[in-house]
Amino acid sequence: RPEAVAALYREVRDIPAIQGVHSRHDLTTNLEETIIEHMAVFIGFLVLFAGIVFFGTILNASLVNLAERQRELATLRVLGYGPWQIGSLVFRESLVVTLAGSVLGMPLGYQLTLMMARLYESELFRLPVISGPGVYAATFGLGLLFALVTHLVVQRSIHRTDWLEALQAKE
Repeated sequence: RPEAVAALYREVRDIPAIQGVHSRHDLTTNLEETIIEHMAVFIGFLVLFAGIVFFGTILNASLVNLAERQRELATLRVLGYGPWQIGSLVFRESLVVTLAGSVLGMPLGYQLTLMMARLYESELFRLPVISGPGVYAATFGLGLLFALVTHLVVQRSIHRTDWLEALQAKE
């Protein structure tokens, strides 16, 4: 059938009185591809900026936690814990907060997306909200990845800490 349609278009284009022939299907397909391509770029930038904010938030919280508990962690170091073991404790605490935030944040984010779609709804167009399980899995996976990358920075800070000075610090 596509061959017959292509032959028909060739014959119609050869008629001198007709200046142009366009297929509605081809036009809508091209438009959809263009829109999807631009959306993919836009979504990529949104994910990048969200990742930067997520990274900065986790890093800030972890470094503040590390600074506030420096004396406790120095005591663990003196008791024989290694920097990797101390980092593991800090990482687990950070991971619990990250997981709790992800579990609570994803449904809230979906509800906010629905609300935004309703706000932009008009007689001319409507924005459908479509998100499959893959979106949530990717969000969760990227959250864990950012948490791991953040922990590398925190672990570096743990390795650079002067433990004797932290123990001598007066509160």
